[in-house]
Amino acid sequence: AIQALNRLTKLRTFTTAASRLAGLLLQYEAFCFSKEAPLLSRRHFAPMAGVTPQMVTRILRTWEAAAVIRRVGGSGLELLDRSALEAEAAPLSEFPVPDPTIPGAWTDPVL
Repeated sequence: AIQALNRLTKLRTFTTAASRLAGLLLQYEAFCFSKEAPLLSRRHFAPMAGVTPQMVTRILRTWEAAAVIRRVGGSGLELLDRSALEAEAAPLSEFPVPDPTIPGAWTDPVL
């Protein structure tokens, strides 16, 4: 539990909201991007990324203007430029998930 808390604290302290959101979208890509109704809609992103809903809206609008994503319907997203989203999420690689072979290590890779 301490390893998990330490990782989450570092992520929230040393990465941007956009990086965390990009990492979340890539990690759950199959659930977030769909031309039909996605399993995870945009309203789920704020609590998962640890940001406000307004911040999620700002980030998505920025990415939409840069042609990284496209909004579909009331809650869906379409990924247009995966490499741009990967570049945004790159800082997250500095904070790897704890090793699950260590007794008591946190094994859930959720941001």
